[in-house]
Amino acid sequence: MSVTLLDGTVAMATPSQAPAAPKKPAVTQAADIPSARVAARLSGKRVEALSERTETATTWANKDGSLTTELTAGPIRFEDETTGDWRDVDLDLVKLDDGGVEPKAHRGLELAGKTGAPAASLKAAQSAKATDLVTLGEGDEQVTLQWKGGLPAPKLDGNRAEYVNAVPGADVVVEATRTGFEQFVEIKDRVHLPRRPWRIRPAHRR
Repeated sequence: MSVTLLDGTVAMATPSQAPAAPKKPAVTQAADIPSARVAARLSGKRVEALSERTETATTWANKDGSLTTELTAGPIRFEDETTGDWRDVDLDLVKLDDGGVEPKAHRGLELAGKTGAPAASLKAAQSAKATDLVTLGEGDEQVTLQWKGGLPAPKLDGNRAEYVNAVPGADVVVEATRTGFEQFVEIKDRVHLPRRPWRIRPAHRR
């Protein structure tokens, strides 16, 4: 504090207040269970132990020292093979430069883009060349679902790809899921399709 005399009066200058230090962000993750327990006890909030993280499991250390593990039915994350980092699964579909389609973040799922003119009829489709509709996985574990005939460019809506009029009166739909994909045909106009476009063979009874 400084004192200054002005015309016989005493003026006192109060010291300026130092700016408050920014608050440190709360710790939410730690390398392993012991570190997570210490961080949780100090912060009063649960802290994830990264050493226990998997595609479907997340383990937390609670402030009282106990552990909580949350499990999911499908993968919520996957390990990036290039960087080694964990990435959250994102099923929203996007178009690729080569015309294909894939989720923003998923392990090994790719859908077809436009492959050519759709077949003019189911009969024409049966004799048409097969093209890859969905590819899942890599290497020896790769699975490919094919479609006979050309496919139009798909309409994308979130995790859903819709190939409109892939055959007359019907759309082919593929939906990305955390565990892979679902594919089905939506019939819009039965006039163009036979009553039984797919034959179901009953199980043999002994």
